[in-house]
Amino acid sequence: MFDNLTGKGVIKAAEYFIDLLGAPGTGVAMLARDGSLNTTHEAVTGVVAPGVYFALGNGTHTIYVRGQDALGNWGSAATTAFVKDALGPVASAVTASPNSTSTPPTISAQIDDRTMGGNKIKGAEFFIDSIGAAGTGISMSAKDGTFNTAYEKVLAAISTAIFSNLSQGLHTIYLHGQDAAGNWGAMAGTTFTKLGSNLAALSQAQPVAASAAATTRTATFASAASPNLSVSAAPASQQVARLVPASLASSPSSTLLGERAALGRSRQLRAAQLLDAVFANWRS
Repeated sequence: MFDNLTGKGVIKAAEYFIDLLGAPGTGVAMLARDGSLNTTHEAVTGVVAPGVYFALGNGTHTIYVRGQDALGNWGSAATTAFVKDALGPVASAVTASPNSTSTPPTISAQIDDRTMGGNKIKGAEFFIDSIGAAGTGISMSAKDGTFNTAYEKVLAAISTAIFSNLSQGLHTIYLHGQDAAGNWGAMAGTTFTKLGSNLAALSQAQPVAASAAATTRTATFASAASPNLSVSAAPASQQVARLVPASLASSPSSTLLGERAALGRSRQLRAAQLLDAVFANWRS
């Protein structure tokens, strides 16, 4: 500020107000940048106290500055503006892909500061299963390669080393972003399931088609307990086994009628009538 075009008096004082211009002499005092108000042209500075700043709402604020010369005259106020941004960006649309996997998934999300101060996004990070201190999570990249707007899509893959140390089962992702003012936003999250290699292979296995061709074969077994037991294997397209005891048969031999159905890899045999029998993995 200067007084060399008006009364040409030495600058005696300067003050500022925030958002509302008060009566002369009631503002926050400012100091000469060179340490002394002793010329007609002075650069002045002032600091907004932390308590005053924290009490301000989020958004744009106006600063009014004016000076006083040695004759006691207060000049007109000059203005400038600043934006208080104490809110972090919003994280949303958090996904883990693939969601059920035996390999490390990729984490993606959207980070938006357009309604929270309008600053550019500076970065994003995520944590797995527990939240750590801000700035200590797994860093993420802008999907377009550069953090340069107030809205960014971000992504990062979980490393193989980290993924291998996770237990099988459900895990939770906690993710948030940071704006250029240094504010970290609230957490948003999603989950994914880590599969074991056996489960992953099973989930990709294809059913085996059984042959519908019918075959019938007979085998005879002799033992002290069951002499002349005759077994007949029926088509592979059926799966019921029936044992008829010698007392009900027309001959000393008992007949097993095996009927097996093509149910993929299932080989179940269910016995019926007077006696139940199960024959597993019998082949002629």
